[in-house]
Amino acid sequence: MKKNTFLLLVTLLSTTSWAQCIVPTNFGTGVAENDGSIITINTCTQSGEYNNILSLTVGNDYEFTNTLNADGSNHYITITSGSNVVIANGLSPLTVTSIPNGTVRLHVTTDAACSTTPNPDCHTTTVQCVSTSCVPANPPGNDICATAEVAPVGSGVCGADVTGTNIDATNSGVNQAACALVTYSGGDIWYEFSVPTGETVVNYSRSASAFSSTQVELFSGSCGALTEVDCTIGDTYSFTGLTSGTTYYLRIYDWGNDDIGDVTFCLSTPNTLSTSSFETNSIFNYYPNPVKNTLSLNAKEAITNVLIFNILGREVVKINTNTVSKNVDMSSLKSGIYFVQVTIGETVETVRIIKN
Repeated sequence: MKKNTFLLLVTLLSTTSWAQCIVPTNFGTGVAENDGSIITINTCTQSGEYNNILSLTVGNDYEFTNTLNADGSNHYITITSGSNVVIANGLSPLTVTSIPNGTVRLHVTTDAACSTTPNPDCHTTTVQCVSTSCVPANPPGNDICATAEVAPVGSGVCGADVTGTNIDATNSGVNQAACALVTYSGGDIWYEFSVPTGETVVNYSRSASAFSSTQVELFSGSCGALTEVDCTIGDTYSFTGLTSGTTYYLRIYDWGNDDIGDVTFCLSTPNTLSTSSFETNSIFNYYPNPVKNTLSLNAKEAITNVLIFNILGREVVKINTNTVSKNVDMSSLKSGIYFVQVTIGETVETVRIIKN
């Protein structure tokens, strides 16, 4: 009886030893994703080699596979920490619940006896997060050039505001902008616009952005055959030398792709409002010009609406009123040229004002 017990104990110890197959040779490194996607670590790991797998989320559940390329059969896996502390082992596919390490090794052997023959014997190894929290990414509709969103170009004034997001945006594979000072890390979104007939300049004006540095890049050509025309990180910018009637592409991304959120901008052609006739036969008076803080408007009939546009055509002030005299507060506006559009009855007139 004692002899049989001893033999059984030896057998159990031997089985445990064989089941934890730690091999000596590193081959390949992969980065896990936590969106439920299957990530291929390596397509030719030999028996007796291990892969390093990075960026696992501690506490999540993962499924690992080790498949022989020749016939698709499942072979043996041992998962360890970076210092070869065994976490789990078994035949592929192997699921590890609540993984304790963010970096692991996937050891490849033919079977539970830790066999490394035949060799060479290419195996494909994969990792997939299978926790309920690991959901597929949902990139924005304009994640790539081919699905670029149309941005309207206003004539003399901003077209409708366009708001986009880089949440779940991927890497389009297009090289970083020539004027970028930080390496492109993905997360770009795409827009397209057509230059209005007779125009060669389109103004870009950004009113909001969650990005610390908002990179804007202009391309000509077609998706897959793009040529960079210009680029900027400014809040406002004029793209010049464009071809009337031609479609261009705008690509927007955050430097480093580490600020996630929305960006809002608009496009316009240059403001060509003329003030000569207004100044000669104006139905209202205005002063001072230049103005520092307050612009005074006086008319014989009631002023019903006052709009102020910046040089790029973006509306910056809107006032609804019904009085023959109106003081307009311009103290919060930056120094520069503005166009003040005044509505009196059915008449709309515009004057150019310099803000000091």
